[in-house]
Amino acid sequence: MKKLKINHKVNLLLLFLFLMVYILRIFTEHSVLYLCRFKINYPHAISNPLFLWIKNRDSLNKEDICYDVEMSIIDLLNSDRINGEKVFLTKPVKSVTFDKELYKISKILAENLSEKYSYTLPDGKSYEIILKDKGYKFSKVCEIIGISTIEPPNAQAIYEKWLNTKMDRAAMFSELYTNIAVSLHIDKDTGLIYAVMLLSKK
Repeated sequence: MKKLKINHKVNLLLLFLFLMVYILRIFTEHSVLYLCRFKINYPHAISNPLFLWIKNRDSLNKEDICYDVEMSIIDLLNSDRINGEKVFLTKPVKSVTFDKELYKISKILAENLSEKYSYTLPDGKSYEIILKDKGYKFSKVCEIIGISTIEPPNAQAIYEKWLNTKMDRAAMFSELYTNIAVSLHIDKDTGLIYAVMLLSKK
């Protein structure tokens, strides 16, 4: 009788261990898949140690996500400008520099796109006028706009959409521009992602 009780306890222990291993395996596979997906979409964020504390996508601040994607788009562009062969450039082009002042204005433009998807703002002003109103000095400037339905925002998808548009591509690889800013805005009602790229030369 005593031997049966011991065997019963052993069986229960083995069953418990089996369940724990099974749960751990599922959790690990899910975590690795999510980590890989996150790394693809947000290569900047993955280097942050705080990422290890993120439990799920919904816990992320959307503005932080947007910033990581914005910076990734700039990295993608600069990589292709320097390595011209990848995008069939006749010669490499110097990289463009992130401009904080230009970035603040690009945020305003991105937010306004959700009200009016156009190169002019809802009040009729052009982006050049907005830049001047904000005191931004430039000799040349160009605005590229886009819209995406992919959630969460995906740097590669937005960049490739611009890359595959003839006029946008020409502006992105122009030697005329030295400064850059990219801004995203996620519309709370529709979930649409509005994107703005500003290229300038002071």
